[in-house]
Amino acid sequence: MIRYCTVCVKTEIRCSRMLEFEYQITAKDYVACMRLYYKLSRYSLLKRGILWLMLGGLCVLSALGADAGWAPALLWIIGAWWIYCGLANLFPSMHFRRAYSQTDFAGRVFCAQLDGEGFEVTSDTATWKMKWAAVRLRGESEDAFVIFAEGIIFMFSKKYLSEPQQYDLRMIARLSNQ
Repeated sequence: MIRYCTVCVKTEIRCSRMLEFEYQITAKDYVACMRLYYKLSRYSLLKRGILWLMLGGLCVLSALGADAGWAPALLWIIGAWWIYCGLANLFPSMHFRRAYSQTDFAGRVFCAQLDGEGFEVTSDTATWKMKWAAVRLRGESEDAFVIFAEGIIFMFSKKYLSEPQQYDLRMIARLSNQ
């Protein structure tokens, strides 16, 4: 367990101690982390959803007035797809739950090691090692921590961390909402 001296915290020097834990990513964890990631990235799912719905509706309405042939069918297909995209943006949890089944997270165990220099996440098939300078987004929700670096979203569910470990993770990762 990591304990920080007040000198390290006040002078913003990263301590060289390490936090290590094992975790899994369940469907519920995946949904919570993806929602947090989109919130942190300021990606407006609502605006995007409305845009896709409007474009899809426009295609479908255009298909109603089109002459016979392939054009109306193609407009219907494109419009239906865009309406689906709009609904997926308006109801992201449903979309993320379905997307989870296409990942190989189910049943996999990850090991995370975090220290003042960076962090490393290891699974049975791969290892990712990042320095804190590579981190573009980091945040916390009620259920999870998310760290985004080098195009990869690292997800850590709080249910695998004790309160002291959560505190330590906040300190090491420099999360603002401590």
